[in-house]
Amino acid sequence: YVAFQDSDDEWLHGKLTRQAAQFAAAPKDCVCVYCIKIVYGRDPQFDRGNRRVACVPGPGVAEVAGRIAQRLWQGNIVSPQTAICDRAAVLELGGFDERLRADQDWDFFSRLAETGSFGFVDAPLVNTYIQPDSISLFSRRSLFSQVVICNKMRKRGVPVRVLAGHWARLGSRMSRHEGMRRRARILLRAALAARPKDPRIWVRLALTRLPRRA
Repeated sequence: YVAFQDSDDEWLHGKLTRQAAQFAAAPKDCVCVYCIKIVYGRDPQFDRGNRRVACVPGPGVAEVAGRIAQRLWQGNIVSPQTAICDRAAVLELGGFDERLRADQDWDFFSRLAETGSFGFVDAPLVNTYIQPDSISLFSRRSLFSQVVICNKMRKRGVPVRVLAGHWARLGSRMSRHEGMRRRARILLRAALAARPKDPRIWVRLALTRLPRRA
């Protein structure tokens, strides 16, 4: 197996023992076992709500184990600190894409999930902390990395209707940054091509044409 940890996060007592036991009882195609993490701090995009403490994956996430590639295409619910992975599967996958400047975990686990099943320990066994230098706080870096990840997904055959949601979200966020509105409109038009009847995407595209507030 291979496990991951950040220097400023914490594994709680029994994490590896419980995950190893889950792996031993898992189907032969299992390539990863992960657990719940508690996140302390609030990300600037409020992706986890406006509270300063969050549980990931949250109680509203129903699909947490098994063949969860389609769930991970929609967005990441697995963090490196929470996972132990089959070493051979990681090596065959090529590990993390070091060219990405952010969101390497989403790219990695979405690719890994396409190769096998995931196990899940339904317990909070990791504490993570959002720090001033956390990668998740660098919005522009994350936006560009997520565009690259979506392009990689498209090449792997992920349906464009799934990717359209990401293009619309990324286009909307890019439109708020100086010098990124042209890229925002390109993404939103791509989203519209995949979902031409989605009124939310039309509204987001229209908003990119409004003058910016001084």
